[in-house]
Amino acid sequence: MFAARRQNKFPGAAAARHPDLNCCQILAPAEWSHFERHQPLGDQPAARHTPPHADREHEAQYAQLKSRWAERMLAALHKHYPQTEGRVVAVDISTPLTIENYLRSGKGAAIGLDVTPARFVDEDEAALPGRAVGWRQ
Repeated sequence: MFAARRQNKFPGAAAARHPDLNCCQILAPAEWSHFERHQPLGDQPAARHTPPHADREHEAQYAQLKSRWAERMLAALHKHYPQTEGRVVAVDISTPLTIENYLRSGKGAAIGLDVTPARFVDEDEAALPGRAVGWRQ
């Protein structure tokens, strides 16, 4: 999980009107397979701006899935930043399907290289006695 929040580096009109508000972005890895069954029906054109609603066969289940992700991300935010508890006014969840809609990157990839154990674990080093590799799928 990665969390970033807007610092008032760009003091514009919004910051001047709402100096007590901040924005936070949380990024978390998500498997394409968890969302794949919720792909929109039919061929959808790539979106440049907010896309029109995409019809899905399992719309209610997709909404529930996004809601569960929102709960998980808020729980993590509040765990690491307890002062945010009760102060979040809006949450917007994007999924690999959202990324795929905008970028057409293949299975919703938002960043370049795959984030897999093979990229971060040297098997020879992990095989040394007394070495534990803390990676869980």
